[in-house]
Amino acid sequence: PATGPAAAGETLGFRINPATSAALIRMCEAHGILLSTVVHAAWAMVVSAFSGEDDVVFGEVRACRDYPDHDARRIIGLLINTVPVRAQVPAGRLLLALLRELEEGRHAVRAFEHTPLVESAACADVPRGATLFDTAVVIDQADDTMRLRELDPLAIRNVILHERTGFALTLRVVLTPTFTCRLSFDSSRFDM
Repeated sequence: PATGPAAAGETLGFRINPATSAALIRMCEAHGILLSTVVHAAWAMVVSAFSGEDDVVFGEVRACRDYPDHDARRIIGLLINTVPVRAQVPAGRLLLALLRELEEGRHAVRAFEHTPLVESAACADVPRGATLFDTAVVIDQADDTMRLRELDPLAIRNVILHERTGFALTLRVVLTPTFTCRLSFDSSRFDM
């Protein structure tokens, strides 16, 4: 799971304007692609551009409540796991081809989404003790504050949620009601 304190954490936030959000939704509907796949493609392109690599891997934090165990829905607490996402983004690759490949990968990983990250890393061609990836993406359908208010709108006041991961860079995207993005990073791992 994606847990652990980040040293010297910093956060930057931004929103995608409504016109761009609407255009992305229309594009996804026209091609049968999930909005989260578009986020993955964008993140893969960012990681590729900054790393100089055409073949990149990042983590995706996934909710795992759909576990085959029928009692999983009655468990209190986070049932999440971080799974690797691999993307090949060579210069000149068509965006639609990347989106389709990532969409297929999202479906294929379902059978393994409960595999602990340490086991996934052991199966990869990564030296023992090395990290499989340094960045992660968290995609949510609703803002945590909205969820808390839905539980009891009068009882929730002045709540501040602190999120930390053990990754150098984490992108969190809330898809509704507006596309809100938050980039959290460990400032000790970047030249600023």
